[in-house]
Order: sequence, then C-alpha cells, then structure tokens
Amino acid sequence: MAEKPNGESIRLREQIIEDEVSGLTIQIERTPNGEGRVRLFGNIPFRHRDFAFDRDGRLVGTGTGTCSTCASPTSWLKVVD
Repeated sequence: MAEKPNGESIRLREQIIEDEVSGLTIQIERTPNGEGRVRLFGNIPFRHRDFAFDRDGRLVGTGTGTCSTCASPTSWLKVVD
C-alpha cells in the first residue's frame, strides 16, 4: 500500500460520514481488538457493503449486510458541522 509522505497514524474508534449528494453513508469503526470495518449504506443494490480489515490494515473479508441503516450504539459521538 502506498503511503502519503509525512503521513501520520491516528486512533479512530468510529466515524460516520453522510454524503447528501450521493445518498451514501460511510461508517468506519475499529473493534477493541484492533480490527477495522468499513460499511457503505445507501441506495445501492443488495443492501449495504461490509469490508473487514486486520490489525495491519489488510483486507480480510467483504460482503453484503442484512440491515439497511447504520445505528451507532455509542453515546460519545458528536455531530460535526
């Protein structure tokens, strides 16, 4: 994987991005064991898409989900304008 010059790593627990123009919602989350997941929700065929990554950022699985919305169970998220 190519790396950005002077790039830095950050610790991310969860990020939800809603794009009103495309109608897509992107949910990025990291599990307590360090694995990552990216979910795409919106008006796309066969429900939403899931992408799973290991602790080193390598893709380890993909698939389609069974629910059509992303609901965050966490209470520490804040809306960013």
